[in-house]
Amino acid sequence: PEAEQTAEELQEEIDKANVVCVVYDVSEEATIEKIRTKWIPLVNGGTERGPRVPIILVGNKSDLRAGSSMEAVLPIMSQFPEIETCVECSAKNLRNISELFYYAQKAVLHPTAPLYDPEAKQLRPACVQALTRIFRLSDQDLDQALSDEELNAFQKSCFGHPLAPQALEDVKTVVCKNVAGGVREDRLTLDGFLFLNTLFIQRGRHETTWTILRRFGYGDTLELTLDYLAPPSKRSSSFKRAIANGQRALPRDGLLDEPGLGVYKRFVRYVAYEILPREVDRHWYFYRHRSCPPPVFMASVTLAQIIVFLCYGARLNKWVLQTYHPEYMKSPLVYHPGHRARAWRFLTYMFMHVGLEQLGFNALLQLMIGVPLEMVHGLLRISLLYLAGVLAGSLTVSITDMRAPVVGGSGGVYALCSAHLANVVMNWAGMRCPYKLLRMVLALVCMSSEVGRAVWLRFSPPLPASGPQPSFMAHLAGAVVGVSMGLTILRSYEERLRDQCGWWVVLLAYGTFLLFAIFWNVFAYDLLGAHIPPPP
Repeated sequence: PEAEQTAEELQEEIDKANVVCVVYDVSEEATIEKIRTKWIPLVNGGTERGPRVPIILVGNKSDLRAGSSMEAVLPIMSQFPEIETCVECSAKNLRNISELFYYAQKAVLHPTAPLYDPEAKQLRPACVQALTRIFRLSDQDLDQALSDEELNAFQKSCFGHPLAPQALEDVKTVVCKNVAGGVREDRLTLDGFLFLNTLFIQRGRHETTWTILRRFGYGDTLELTLDYLAPPSKRSSSFKRAIANGQRALPRDGLLDEPGLGVYKRFVRYVAYEILPREVDRHWYFYRHRSCPPPVFMASVTLAQIIVFLCYGARLNKWVLQTYHPEYMKSPLVYHPGHRARAWRFLTYMFMHVGLEQLGFNALLQLMIGVPLEMVHGLLRISLLYLAGVLAGSLTVSITDMRAPVVGGSGGVYALCSAHLANVVMNWAGMRCPYKLLRMVLALVCMSSEVGRAVWLRFSPPLPASGPQPSFMAHLAGAVVGVSMGLTILRSYEERLRDQCGWWVVLLAYGTFLLFAIFWNVFAYDLLGAHIPPPP
């Protein structure tokens, strides 16, 4: 014969259980008392710190007793909230056997304990907090009450169909009779909404409240699930279909109304409205954003540019129009046509600047536009866009303005700014940034003024110089990179670039330009007999 189960084996099985059915003999009072003294402590005695396993009390041998044992069981049910229900059955007569399994399944899928306190006969604080958030998200007009239209939208979102007009009136009638202030001006208030969910639970319809909670992203512990707060980093077509069909719980339009946000989270919300044109993307970004890793690329580039400028300013004792100093062009960072073979200069020129005014302009735009873009689109994409603009700037100068050196990070800056401005224009109706027309005009005026200033310094230098002054063509090349490559990147938020046909077209065009520029720098200067100033 099979050996009897040991206490260790029994405890191991209990630990693996989702629900435990405690069976007692309705004809034996001693077995009822053992529920309190032995079986419940055995099941949940070591779980004071965590969630308790739901328990179904099963009164067996009901065919041997004329009356019910519920009078003796009710005090036990009141004492232990993890007890979901009590079912009296008979294995001999097959009475209530199917009901037993129904309630056991229901106890796992829709537990009562996290929602309701049977002793106080009220919702638990965590449940009230969750339902309050759901109520506020469903209150589209922010009048602290749900109209018939808002109730039907909520009902359809959670259960797939609206309520009939008579059903709506019946709901409000029940609330009016039981809760003072539950209905105001024919609209359901928060108190009425909480009362309805309490009523569902008291009548054994836990699944209704659980359906609402899970639709809005709550798990079994009444905390927002990780999948809801931080979905996968790349949005799939199935996820987008779920949003479109209302099967995915995203908060309603109204991040601006989200209460209780800290300073950093408010800044994240500001970035979402500044950069992203679609509300679903703004919610997606806001709820999945993490502060680590921070936007280090643009901050590091800006800091390095400031340090280099301060070092050269102190060394040359000159803080404006530094390029007029005879020692300035001797820097190993500046791009000079006489040093084309030193390939690093095609990138490192971005750390050098004409003077304080150019550095201030570039640093301001890098922090105001580059950092938010990096927060939304990530370090890899924004660094690629910025460096592509810098490289395109120096290569374009080497082709179109063959005698001129290049300094400043304007190629990368104009790539970022042009991409962002083009994205705003193409999604004008969806952008929610304040004063967007005024800011667009100011940005264009500032960028045009900077280009005009660069042209003036190139062809009409205010001071005598020993050679050609830095070219302005890097600005224009950066703008072209921004409108082409940058716009493709910004329009592909949370989409894989390799899946975008336009991305490969832009990449092919940029690669063709690089090959042509390399060929030009290797052969064209000698073939054309270009006269370039001697390198310092």
